[in-house]
Amino acid sequence: MAHREHLDRLNQGIGVWNAWRRQHPAIQPDLSGAYLAGANLRGANLTNANLAEANLRRASLYHADLSHANLAGANLMGADLAKANLRGVSLESADLRGTNLSHSISEQEACVRSE
Repeated sequence: MAHREHLDRLNQGIGVWNAWRRQHPAIQPDLSGAYLAGANLRGANLTNANLAEANLRRASLYHADLSHANLAGANLMGADLAKANLRGVSLESADLRGTNLSHSISEQEACVRSE
């Protein structure tokens, strides 16, 4: 389950979120199971974030940094991950139907297993 403080920070906007991430680089955000469907997360620093089982359906993650994030079991149906950094991301059992991965960094290297 998502850490309440982390989710509250994210809901304050990407500018606040990214500033907090710069100030606390050692924190690994726990947003597991969070309901973020349709959220505007464009340019968000989600490096090392735990987004396992999160609902990111139709979310905009355009140009977001998801490097080494855990998206296992996440619902990414129809999400926009164009130009996102996906280096080292875990997408095991994630639902990627209709997801835009165009020009994402390392999209060829990401281990994608959707079942």
